[in-house]
Amino acid sequence: MLRGERWVVAAFGVRGVGSLYYLCYAMEYFSQDDGWALWPAVSLVIVSSIVLHGAAAPPAMNALERYRERVQSD
Repeated sequence: MLRGERWVVAAFGVRGVGSLYYLCYAMEYFSQDDGWALWPAVSLVIVSSIVLHGAAAPPAMNALERYRERVQSD
């Protein structure tokens, strides 16, 4: 795997799973009402992440393809 590919995989990995995990973990330490009050905020972060990553993915993939071509031609 090329170094550029590692950066792309790191930037565009699974979105939202960590947020959900930590929210569920934190809910053990909050009252039920406080824990459920965090869900809308976490949901907004996840949806925003999906939209931003979706918009950034095509330019990143194009840049990665140019990088691969440059490395292969050397």
